[in-house]
Amino acid sequence: MRVRPLQTAGVLLLALVLVSGCFRSSPSASNDLVSSTKYTRLFIELDYVQGMKPRTGTTDLLEQRINERLSKPDGTQLQESAFQSTRTSYTNDDLREIESQQRQTQPSGNQMVLYLLFLNGHHSKDTANEKVLGVQYGRASIAIFKETVDASGGLLGLTFNAADVEKAVVIHEFGHALGLVNNGLSMVKNHEDTAHPKHSNNQDSVMYWAVENTLGLPGLDRLPNDFDSDDIADIRAAGGK
Repeated sequence: MRVRPLQTAGVLLLALVLVSGCFRSSPSASNDLVSSTKYTRLFIELDYVQGMKPRTGTTDLLEQRINERLSKPDGTQLQESAFQSTRTSYTNDDLREIESQQRQTQPSGNQMVLYLLFLNGHHSKDTANEKVLGVQYGRASIAIFKETVDASGGLLGLTFNAADVEKAVVIHEFGHALGLVNNGLSMVKNHEDTAHPKHSNNQDSVMYWAVENTLGLPGLDRLPNDFDSDDIADIRAAGGK
């Protein structure tokens, strides 16, 4: 197990997916992550199947986005732990079962918890042409299918690699956990793509639908891994930065 403190302030898909990795967050759950109204500290618990540890650049970027956008004046902390899994396919119920077995921390006192799973295998909804890279399957719980992410780098026509995909899909699912887009956070300005609910209509936002869809990815010149001005406005209106 590794525990790493993050700086407290001023810090600093592929999908092969047609399945949306989007769990409906409640306004209160989104506020708990974004603002300091109830929780002034964030604990990030990252559990990964042995051999499926995320790249350092991925966790560094997640830490950066957290410090840029969330109001947690008492700081944040990251804990990493490895575990064994014999599964090769996961339903969302399986993800919740694994979380119940592996998770060590719950929100308490002034501390909110963001929970991440990095897994081998694949999502049960995968088909020959549609493979899930990541899902938000609970209130503040995210799963990333690392083997699928790593395989995505070999798709023809892409101008980015698997490392880029891993960063983008983690920030994308993190955005859903925050309540983006119209997924718990109110929109300051309507920027939801009506053809792809809970996603941005701006292809320069990490919340754009094509970030998690192989049908759209080859058409992107670059893979965004940051929120756009409309996303940021929604976060700020909910008490973030």
